[in-house]
Amino acid sequence: VRRALAHAINKNAIIKGVLLDKGKVATGPFVPQTWAYNENVRDYEYNPELARKLLFESGWQDMDNDGILEKKVVLDNKETVLKFKFTLITNQGNKSRQLAAEIIQQQLKNVGIKVDIQTIEWSVFINNFINTRNFDAVFLGWTTGVDPDQYLIWHSGQTKPEQYNF
Repeated sequence: VRRALAHAINKNAIIKGVLLDKGKVATGPFVPQTWAYNENVRDYEYNPELARKLLFESGWQDMDNDGILEKKVVLDNKETVLKFKFTLITNQGNKSRQLAAEIIQQQLKNVGIKVDIQTIEWSVFINNFINTRNFDAVFLGWTTGVDPDQYLIWHSGQTKPEQYNF
């Protein structure tokens, strides 16, 4: 499913439409202009047909023809049907994130995934959602210097509630 999501999102369209072609696709946590960036990491090309195929192989299909994929699962010993939908949150005041979220929303809709976008004031965003891990998906970013040290963000020792490895 994660591979399908990666194939369903046209990163170059986001760079062109949001950043006015002033960016480059990154394939990891490091900025392409830094020494730590690895150009050999494989990118997932935009391929919505492959995304649909991978989702179908994972059991997701549009059973009721409403444009949203569903999957039969067993919860509490009862078979139920789940819709493939989630909420993507981001912070107010960042127009680039808002625009990119809207592009992603449309691209995922094209493969049968419903995404709701919620834009939240910064302090509420951090205190009520990020710090409490109360979200389905989040659009957030960190800035690093030219000598990137990702310890505070990704290290396994950084998992306390007030830390960022969530």
